[in-house]
Amino acid sequence: MGEQSELEVVIESADDEIVGDVERALAPADVSRWEPARVVDPLTVLAVAGGIVQLVEGLLSLRDRLRARPSAPMVRLRNAEGHELALDTATPEDLRALLAGGPAAENTTSA
Repeated sequence: MGEQSELEVVIESADDEIVGDVERALAPADVSRWEPARVVDPLTVLAVAGGIVQLVEGLLSLRDRLRARPSAPMVRLRNAEGHELALDTATPEDLRALLAGGPAAENTTSA
């Protein structure tokens, strides 16, 4: 079994169909939907845990799916160290670095 990692997936949508698509795209990783902190925000946060290789493959597949949608929501990834990455421009190297706990090239921000 490979290295395990956890991250938050922040989806700028509360639409159940969109969020469900994201959850299915990340399966078989362990995906948990957080309760909304404020109901006025069209935002959904998922906690995702799994093997790094599995997560990178799932996230790249999700990125490609979202790119094909004309009105796809913005999806951001955040690791436990507070580094954040926009999924739409993420590379495999960016994702591996973020999942390993560090920042990813110039595509990340820190909290």
